[in-house]
Amino acid sequence: MSSSWTDGRGRTAPACSAWPPDSFVDAVRTAAETLGDGRRIPAPPPAAFGIVDTDHAAWLAARMRPQPLRSFTEPTRLSEAVDRIPGTAVYCRPQTYPFDRFGEALGYRTHALDGPHDVMLTDPKSLARMLLDVLLYSSTPASFKKRKREV
Repeated sequence: MSSSWTDGRGRTAPACSAWPPDSFVDAVRTAAETLGDGRRIPAPPPAAFGIVDTDHAAWLAARMRPQPLRSFTEPTRLSEAVDRIPGTAVYCRPQTYPFDRFGEALGYRTHALDGPHDVMLTDPKSLARMLLDVLLYSSTPASFKKRKREV
């Protein structure tokens, strides 16, 4: 089991040394073993993502698929080329896990948005507005090179 995240240079990012949290890894591993085929985590119900509207829940449930367990238990290894890509982390509040700290540890600007995990269903206009703002800000060359900024 891996409880650390690996940065673009193959090093474990110190601020993310507990990412994902062991409790989360244990929960997804248990779900894969008891509810799935041992390799994939069955899709949770839409309510787990804060989707309670009946129409939205039905739409989402029809599209959800099992998630590979290894996406949560094995580190990602990327080349240094990833360091040339500017990053922005958008996280929803209230948070289930510290996604804001994860983005900050990577040097990304972080943006909070009030709403559930699938805010694109519950408040698409606010998300679109935020993404457009991020795009406009990111198009400025000085904003590259992983500048942190809380909005």
